Amino acid sequence: MQDFFDALIRSSVIGALIYQENGQIVFANKRLCEILSLKSENELIGKSILEYVSEEEKEAVKKTIERRMSGEMFVLESKDYSITAKNSVLIPVSSFSYTIEYNAKPSGLMLIFDRTKELSNQKLFFALSQINRLIAKADNVFDLLKETADTLIDKIGYKACSVGYIDKENILKVLYLKPDTQDYQRLAKTVTIGVDPNTPYGKGTISRAYNTKKVSLINNVDTDPSLSYWHDYFKMFKIGSVCSIPVLKSDKVEYIISLYDSAPNSFSPEYMYLLEEISLDLSFALEKIEMQAEKDRLFEKSTRDELTYLYNRYYFNLMATQEFLKATRYGYPLSVAFLDIDNFKQINDEYGHNIGDLVLKDFADAILSQIRRSDMAFRYGGEEFVILFSHTSARDALFVTKRIKEHLLKKYGLEIINTKINYTFSAGIACLEQEKDIYELVEKADKKMYEAKQKGKDRIEL
Repeated sequence: MQDFFDALIRSSVIGALIYQENGQIVFANKRLCEILSLKSENELIGKSILEYVSEEEKEAVKKTIERRMSGEMFVLESKDYSITAKNSVLIPVSSFSYTIEYNAKPSGLMLIFDRTKELSNQKLFFALSQINRLIAKADNVFDLLKETADTLIDKIGYKACSVGYIDKENILKVLYLKPDTQDYQRLAKTVTIGVDPNTPYGKGTISRAYNTKKVSLINNVDTDPSLSYWHDYFKMFKIGSVCSIPVLKSDKVEYIISLYDSAPNSFSPEYMYLLEEISLDLSFALEKIEMQAEKDRLFEKSTRDELTYLYNRYYFNLMATQEFLKATRYGYPLSVAFLDIDNFKQINDEYGHNIGDLVLKDFADAILSQIRRSDMAFRYGGEEFVILFSHTSARDALFVTKRIKEHLLKKYGLEIINTKINYTFSAGIACLEQEKDIYELVEKADKKMYEAKQKGKDRIEL
């Protein structure tokens, strides 16, 4: 038996304790103290094991103690639950317990295995899979980072998560905090976190992640001197371990995700490769999203008229052709309105081209204010504009075009430096019948517009 106890005392893997009447602990090894974040066995001797189990487990543990103290010999196989360590931190463990005789008294022997690393591995694998799901559908950087933080708390089970960036003063600015409680918001506003290691607030995981561009973790905030500046805050919020994950763009740290958990050793160095994979995947996603945003911006620029910001003729050729093909295939109505500002050359000659440009912008704004969401407006060239009405009859297109005319009448012209410029437009409307392509339909609407001009202008011909 002595050899057995000697092995327990020396064990660096198994935590062990022996209890007697009322669960009073009479023996504990060093490993158990490490699991509970205690400095020595003396902090355990004389205390009851009931002080270290959750409320849900206490009744079952009491009955087990009573049975063992009566001398009943039985073994409880592996049982998974949590025990309370220093600062009320819950540690996940597996335990095996036996009835033994110790110092000539019936006693209970408990062997305890810390499952923190095992669960850390499971959490990180699950986190990686969930984050990759988010990345697959992400099209906005902030939304991706926010949803990542939400997932790490709500689905994976970490205590808190922040997303931030480093400003010009080398100070962390928090963009998003989860859980978003008043206490955590107060923490984010009052605690200074920097990345300059020469300052007292620049020595933690965020500073290391920023300066090394690599994942940084601290597995026990109580014993790491670099976190002494925030020690009181970690104690207040019962934080046991911290991890900071850099998100890079063009080899520069763009954002930092910081994870906080109540238990020490939640981020095992053995599974650092999983944390690094999260960093790499999010960095890749950031580059991909911003590249796509730049492509979208360039495409948007190529499809817009610079002056009026309506779609341009190039985009009309793309979209109108598609709409024509769909309308002819599925048999739904497609209408086109061709609009031309009346006497526009006279406006340019009298007021100048700069004022003419303002008239064009004003007319474009008038069109946009009256068309429907399904309609598309284009600057076709010069003072000519086209509206494409999908799933719309000629009469419905006429109704919308009349609204543009009524809108201009109510405005009583365009006022520029105390000068009123009244302008009108003529328009022709055509609906798809037997045309071979979209350009024949546009030509038909164009001819109707010229009819309106010939009949005195400021008209709409159908």
